[in-house]
Amino acid sequence: MNTLRVKKILRKHGLKVEFVTWGVAFRYGDTVVMNRDLLYDNKFCMDVLNHEIKHSGRMTTDDFLMDIFDGDLVDNLKFMFSHPKALLRLVPIFKYKGVWSIDINLLIIYFVLLIILWAIL
Repeated sequence: MNTLRVKKILRKHGLKVEFVTWGVAFRYGDTVVMNRDLLYDNKFCMDVLNHEIKHSGRMTTDDFLMDIFDGDLVDNLKFMFSHPKALLRLVPIFKYKGVWSIDINLLIIYFVLLIILWAIL
């Protein structure tokens, strides 16, 4: 897949795209920020694009549930381990365009996992 095709797909939904060399992909308002290496895997790239298009661009309960239940964890992990900079997506605090951001979804997931571990131990 090439960058022009990605831009065209997103434009149909009123979205823009920015390519980076880290993480996998995330929605930041009306912009989908995605790892340039996704372009080398057409199927996974389309899966990620469709997932990001479904997001509202705001932080809602639906967005949170979508991040947990929509998407293929195995494909995400394969991509992250074959592109080590993509593992930065697992860090819930990051700097984008000079602004520090917190991925609330990841913090909630980590908090739930911590409670589960605490209950087991």
